[in-house]
Amino acid sequence: MRGWVSIALVAYTDIAIKEFERERLVLRSLEDTRRWIELW
Repeated sequence: MRGWVSIALVAYTDIAIKEFERERLVLRSLEDTRRWIELW
C-alpha cells in the first residue's frame, strides 16, 4: 500500500512541475508580446 502512495506522489509531483513550467512559459510569452506592443 505504501509503495502505491509514494508512486502516486511522485507522479503527481512530476505532473505539477510540468504544469508549472507550462504556465511559466505562457506567462513569459505574454510578457514578450506586451513588450513588443509597447515597442510598437
